[in-house]
Amino acid sequence: MHPHDPTTSPPDYSPTAVRRYGVAVVLAVLVTLIRFALLPLVNGGDAPFLLFYAAVMAAGWYGGFRPGMLTTVLCAAVAASFFMTPATDPENETWQAARLGIFVLEGVV
Repeated sequence: MHPHDPTTSPPDYSPTAVRRYGVAVVLAVLVTLIRFALLPLVNGGDAPFLLFYAAVMAAGWYGGFRPGMLTTVLCAAVAASFFMTPATDPENETWQAARLGIFVLEGVV
């Protein structure tokens, strides 16, 4: 990409774009905190993506594709790190990777 190429657009740092991405990050953090609060009620391995779908949907609705993708990546990282059960056998590891992949695919859609 050449800096003077007219076909490339510069990054959007307008207040509106900052607000959209800010809302995406705030939604991911808020849902993560709610999910941690629900941990005594819902085991992480049973529903690791509980509420994260709502955050992705709200971020995509409010901010568009890129903020929705940011929320998808943040929520996938949090769910994989804290709410998915550790894989102890190869079959379980494959299942966990498939669940994570399905979440990311649905977030893209």
